[in-house]
Amino acid sequence: MSVERIEITHQGPYADGQAFGDAGAFELIRARLRYAVNPMLEDHQRITDLECANRGTDGCVRFSGDLVLIRPQDPSSGNGALVIDVPNRGRSLLPGALNRTPAELSVSDPQHPGDGFLFRHGFSVASVAWQWNAPDIETLLQFQAPEALGLDGNSISGEAITDLRPSKRYASMPIEHLGQPGYPVSSDAAENARLYVREYEDDEPSEIPHDRWRFARQTDDGVVPSTRDLWIEGGFTPGRIYEIVYPTDRSPVVGTGLLAFRDAALFLRNWQRSYDRVHGFGISQSGRFLRHLLYLGLNRDPDALTQRAFDGVHIHVAGGIRGEFNRRYGQPSQLFLAGPIHEFPFADVERDDPLTGDRDGLLNRSDEQGVTPKVVKTNTSWEFWRGDASLIDIDPATDEDIPQHPQSRHYLLACTQHGPGQAEPVDSFYLTDERSMYRHNAVDQTPLMRAALVNLDRWAAGESEPPPSSVPSCANGTAARRNDVLAKLSDRVTTPDPDRLSRVRTVDWTSLPATEGDEYQGYVSAVDDDGNEVAGLRLPDLTQPIGLHTGWNPRHPETGGEDLTSHFVGLTQWMSREDIIARYGDKESYLSRVRSDAVQLAEDRAILPEDIDLVVQNCAERWDVALG
Repeated sequence: MSVERIEITHQGPYADGQAFGDAGAFELIRARLRYAVNPMLEDHQRITDLECANRGTDGCVRFSGDLVLIRPQDPSSGNGALVIDVPNRGRSLLPGALNRTPAELSVSDPQHPGDGFLFRHGFSVASVAWQWNAPDIETLLQFQAPEALGLDGNSISGEAITDLRPSKRYASMPIEHLGQPGYPVSSDAAENARLYVREYEDDEPSEIPHDRWRFARQTDDGVVPSTRDLWIEGGFTPGRIYEIVYPTDRSPVVGTGLLAFRDAALFLRNWQRSYDRVHGFGISQSGRFLRHLLYLGLNRDPDALTQRAFDGVHIHVAGGIRGEFNRRYGQPSQLFLAGPIHEFPFADVERDDPLTGDRDGLLNRSDEQGVTPKVVKTNTSWEFWRGDASLIDIDPATDEDIPQHPQSRHYLLACTQHGPGQAEPVDSFYLTDERSMYRHNAVDQTPLMRAALVNLDRWAAGESEPPPSSVPSCANGTAARRNDVLAKLSDRVTTPDPDRLSRVRTVDWTSLPATEGDEYQGYVSAVDDDGNEVAGLRLPDLTQPIGLHTGWNPRHPETGGEDLTSHFVGLTQWMSREDIIARYGDKESYLSRVRSDAVQLAEDRAILPEDIDLVVQNCAERWDVALG
């Protein structure tokens, strides 16, 4: 066991002792986990630079991270399952996402009970820190990774890369990604840094002369030197993509975060009480983390090799990509820069890579080890429009549907964006400062996510298999190319330039910036006469539509790059009042049809019976907004 000890810093009633149905009251535990791993074990030899870290007299490498655990006070009142959340950039997302916690509370109070869904169902919920560079903020979980050391005993120096994507004209910008600090600049070698700019994701980078920029920060007193900021003459142009390649003298062993998450699961399975099932849950960056963990074959006890760490894994909005979770100078928050994020394989089952000649599968190692968990993958339209989600299920060379892995189910949550939509209009995203041309997508996928987790748990318990996968398919004609769909919708809304959409290409990242090669063809869902997607799990927002809903939304002209798409969001455009009334008559008739479709979704186990009223309520709220 790689958890040496647990140091509890708080243990007490959760949510002021509130009772959650038959599960009763819960308790909240905050703690620090201390890890010790043997770098010589077979599984650990796949962790980059682990052998370069300091070792104790027992030969083990040590590191530590935060733990938050919410569990029933009465062990017998739970459902026998522990769900371990992969924090997203240090923040617990699982409780807020499935408990429908109000957005303003999910940031300030990540463990807020919301409507209590998870706890009413008897799940214990944990969050385990893994990211070495999460900001030092009280609400974020912290992880301390060991350093990779050279022969001189100092951290290994080398080159890091970070992209900066301004939506306003800043004089200087911090070297970070989505609020996560980047590597510090080695000031004694700063003259070796290089700055590049692109107009769009798939553009060729152009180098900016060194005399036009420097490592500095604009202040009220002028421009001052900084090892964490970048200043450019004339300021950053909104909508452009800047890539800074620079020397750094930090070299944390990034991949120890993967070991921490695995070992926490092995430890918690039998700490103080036993769980029949342990599941991993990850959203976005955290879902890509889980894909990477499975690819590396880390779903087992490194000592008791037949013991699974996770019985089930729910991977949400990760698409078909992984991340910088196991490379020297890796930036775990990075999403768009070409590199290990976009490397083959994409599909679960073993396939030939048509562009490189490699052969591999995401679950190959787990299959060989005999420890593959049950896997449920839910993706929204945005990940398909990003260009990678379809690579899980459609061969980019032959346009053939890829056979499903027997332990895996995949679902497109049709006409949704990266996060749940809301009825009230909003057109700006807090994480990026981007304003979109249209209001953000209003479809709330939460009922589909709740059912997906419950179905996964029942599957892992041996009670019932989940519904069949439901994704765009070339065989049944529900898959389409992005430019064809945009052409069909161009008379309804302003569409982005199809030639400037993001793409997945072969990549050589032995030098920075990475060199990209041939494109992997991506697909999206075809659309119906209302412009809504025909593939995937379709809520009544689509089967009884009062609007057009997409997985993309052009950037607003004031943010620059208006022919590009905003990150993470789609759009909703309501039908006219006249068209809605002509189709449905009145609100009562509309909601009657909505309820009928929701009941069918529950019978198909795409949503839970208890969420039928929630689906109807969502549609009622959107009716009121659409008709003003």
